[in-house]
Amino acid sequence: MSAIRTFTVTVANPGSGNRYYIDGVLQETVNLAEGYTYVFNYPAGHPFKFSTTSDGTHSGGVEYTTGVTHNSSTKVTIVVADSAPQLYYYCSLHPYMGGQANTVSSDSWGMLNYGHNTWGSQDDVVTTLTGLSATTAVGTPTAFHETGWGADTWGFEGWGGANTIITLPGLTATTAVGDLTAVIRPGWGTLN
Repeated sequence: MSAIRTFTVTVANPGSGNRYYIDGVLQETVNLAEGYTYVFNYPAGHPFKFSTTSDGTHSGGVEYTTGVTHNSSTKVTIVVADSAPQLYYYCSLHPYMGGQANTVSSDSWGMLNYGHNTWGSQDDVVTTLTGLSATTAVGTPTAFHETGWGADTWGFEGWGGANTIITLPGLTATTAVGDLTAVIRPGWGTLN
């Protein structure tokens, strides 16, 4: 699977020791979509690793290796597993350099780049309702006899003629909807 994003990792000292900069942002929190591939290009001498513990092995955690491939001494690729845990990136040689790597569902709004996934498919919740029925009563319709002003064409009846009212009681109608599938679409591009 090809990467949907490549991050450039640099190292600089902002005054409190070396820190990772992700695409120029100091210890940037990155969001990684489950099921997709990401590449991190980092400088030699600062091995870029992942852990489920903030600051990784420096804080008693272990290296996270699921879907992680170290392509070289300056490049790591991660294929984020479905339901992956919260991750943190860190330098395996130097403490306090890393930051947070959120693993989120790929259908989260705005998670994927333009052209990835299908239009309107992000954040869908599909609910199926079965056994629905609806009953309606027409009530008491009123019909007018063809006498009185405006009942016929111009000049056909006299002004102010009396109306005859006909009442049809007891009319009802019943309908069954059957199965109804409702799709809740709060995601981008799902509404007009």
